[in-house]
Amino acid sequence: MTETLTVETGGLASLDDEEGRDLRSWAGTIVAIGVILIVWEVLGRTYFEGRATLSPPTRMVGSLISEWDLYPRHITATLAPALRGWIFGVAIATILGTLAVLVPITERATLQFAVATYSLPIIAIGPILQVTFDGNTPRAILAGLAVFFAALISTILGLRSASPASLELVQALGGNRLTALRRVRIPAAIPTYFNGLRITGPAAILGAVLGEYLGRVNTGLGLFMVNAAFALQPDRTWAIALVLTTMSGIAFFLIGLVGRLLAPWAKEAST
Repeated sequence: MTETLTVETGGLASLDDEEGRDLRSWAGTIVAIGVILIVWEVLGRTYFEGRATLSPPTRMVGSLISEWDLYPRHITATLAPALRGWIFGVAIATILGTLAVLVPITERATLQFAVATYSLPIIAIGPILQVTFDGNTPRAILAGLAVFFAALISTILGLRSASPASLELVQALGGNRLTALRRVRIPAAIPTYFNGLRITGPAAILGAVLGEYLGRVNTGLGLFMVNAAFALQPDRTWAIALVLTTMSGIAFFLIGLVGRLLAPWAKEAST
């Protein structure tokens, strides 16, 4: 009984220590961000005052609030192709990654194709897409290309993280590869899969923004930011950058949240 209490007390102490480290980490991050914002504000109002280069955070936020009525249509114009490209890019990458794990002979060709798409310069293929497709399709394709490689690698690594003992057990009980995929590989892959997918949200937004630089569009945060920069409006330029950063952060957080909701045991195992 005494030994059991000692083990439980030690476990609680380790959890308390980890929670304390997490709190100190968050506190350090908040302090660091605060220091950066203060230095940024001071430099923006002193050394960079009167120069169209660095806008202080207070002016950036003030510009965003005062001109907010200009933003919704540009946000929608950027998010629509980004979301469309993200859905198709992740879906295709997940299918190909699953096929590569189930049929190992296809893995080499799949990875070579993924590396080729990852190595393609978006700016170079953008004009080709622009003259080939209409509407938002070029931006959606660029967004899909931006997320494809990360989604594919996340799929393969996640599915391969399954326990070999569990896979052997399924095989011993007469299960086939599809049974092992459904019963073992997919549950084991969820934490790794969604950890990798977190970077695809910001990547899709970046791909959609780069597509706006190709022309033939009238709205979008990328185009809006370029016009503001050419018009020497640093406050608006930095405010648009803040909106894009916030959108990317929200996408990163939401994908991670879905992963934690689908695999709550992953955090407990990590702890």
